[in-house]
Amino acid sequence: MSAILHGTPLWVWGILALLVSRGLAATNPNTVTTMRLLLLPLAFSLWTAYSLSHMTEITLPMLTALTSGLLLGATVGWRLYAGMEGFHYDRENQLIHRPGTWLMLIVSLFSFLLKFSLAISLARNAALVADPRFVLINGALVGLSCGLLWGVVLTQFLLAWRAASAPAATSSHAAEGAARWNS
Repeated sequence: MSAILHGTPLWVWGILALLVSRGLAATNPNTVTTMRLLLLPLAFSLWTAYSLSHMTEITLPMLTALTSGLLLGATVGWRLYAGMEGFHYDRENQLIHRPGTWLMLIVSLFSFLLKFSLAISLARNAALVADPRFVLINGALVGLSCGLLWGVVLTQFLLAWRAASAPAATSSHAAEGAARWNS
């Protein structure tokens, strides 16, 4: 355990601290810009692309595993937030008002721990990079972590946009949510 703690670069702990602080902030109702909402899944996607390209040769089976993981993760992320109320999109300022939930903290930490544990596995046994089974599992799991974040974020955006687009007469929940955020 000590070797893991000391061998982990400081930037990794910075990412963890950022995820925890943003996740805790998301437990209360908050407002974010569209770009800020997309920042986490985009950063994880770039991190995944970088790590996979430096870990091994990109092959069709690995890309298939990665894509399958992405689709599964996006589906799970979508299901976690689907039907949640309290979102609203302010088109004029391009802001998304979100209800407070612990889900974002849980999803962020799960995604981080998944990627971190895979990196530890490689650091402890560099020969895994030559094992086709590990490469496929790694591709599927990092795809899952990225897909989960994309699913959660896109669902939040769509729920907010849908609430803003709903006619006031047919969506009392959207009107109540908008009134709550504007007060």
